[in-house]
This record gives sequence, C-alpha cells and structure tokens, in this order.
Amino acid sequence: LMSEIQRDPELKAQFTEKLIQPFLLRMEKFYNNLMATGELRKLKPAIVVRAIGGMILGFIILKSLEGDASPLRKLSQDKVADELVNIVLHGLLNTKETDKD
Repeated sequence: LMSEIQRDPELKAQFTEKLIQPFLLRMEKFYNNLMATGELRKLKPAIVVRAIGGMILGFIILKSLEGDASPLRKLSQDKVADELVNIVLHGLLNTKETDKD
C-alpha cells in the first residue's frame, strides 16, 4: 500500500487528507492537553507525534519483515506494548525510577 501511495499522487492526497492529517491532529491535541496539565514535557507536538508515529510504523515494518524469525514473536503483545510505552515515556537512559526488569 505504501509503495502505491508514493506512486499515485491522487491516492497519496486522499490518504494524507482522510487518514494521516486527522490522525496527526488528534494526536497533537492529545499531546497538547497532557502538556497543559504538566503530565508531559513541553515539546513541539508536531515533532513528538511524528517521531512516535515513525517509530511505531518502523517497528511494525521490521516485525513484518522478520516474520517468524522475529524475537518479538516469543513475547506477549502486552509485554511488547509495555516496553514500547516505557521507551516512549522514559527513553533509554538508565535511571532507577524507570528501570524495570
């Protein structure tokens, strides 16, 4: 689908207008709300939602390309989701507050 979207300008415009932009705008609004309450850092929402979206899309593509050989197939979906949330919310730095094994 992604290769077709890249080749067909009309399909790309429809995909962007009907799916991508509404999704990104909702995510930016969600981030703005959490930023306003102080729950999340004050960063540029446009950058944050695209960075997270790109990470998740890349994650899905890699898992698909690996197929049955993916080590992720041995983990529960809950474990994978928990790890992704931990990475997004706490990053990769080793701190006592976020380090869970």
